Amino acid sequence: MLILLMSTFLLPLLTNTMASDARGGDTDVTSQLKLIIKSPISFARVYIDYPVKLFLYKFFDADTFFNFAYLNVLKNYNCYYLFLFLLIFSIFVKNENIISKKHKIIYAIILFFIYSFIWGSLYLLFTPVGAVTMNGVQNRYFIPILFSLLSLFSTNKIRIDIKEDKLYIIYCILLSISIYSAVYYVFIK
Repeated sequence: MLILLMSTFLLPLLTNTMASDARGGDTDVTSQLKLIIKSPISFARVYIDYPVKLFLYKFFDADTFFNFAYLNVLKNYNCYYLFLFLLIFSIFVKNENIISKKHKIIYAIILFFIYSFIWGSLYLLFTPVGAVTMNGVQNRYFIPILFSLLSLFSTNKIRIDIKEDKLYIIYCILLSISIYSAVYYVFIK
């Protein structure tokens, strides 16, 4: 599966038919790759500066959950704190299907590669050649892997035992409050 996915990226690259994104400025995938091969230490510095330092921001910032694109961004952080509480609370709720340590390690490696490929692909496709930044990486790209990341922290050591029907009611109420208040503050107020 990995080889199949990589071939969708590598074949156009090898045949030099991969299109760059004009919105990124002076971008060229082939030139960017040559530059990475020519000076890997400089690329490593850029790679540490952005994906490593911005890890928590990209996953857990209010901009990740309450960005309504061109419409507006939520400025009231009460909704954000409630939504973040829901995410963290979901880790400790009674769960019979806890992932084994071996599978967590494999899962973490897979998530690391997904995270790295998101940054790497946008560095190649959307960042001008030779730039010391990584452009175009938006928080919304990481939402699909957020819940997988949180599942790595699930444990049976800390548990909140609540009946399932009451748990769903609590989730629905808290989620509704956070979403409706976000919509209110962005669109109505």
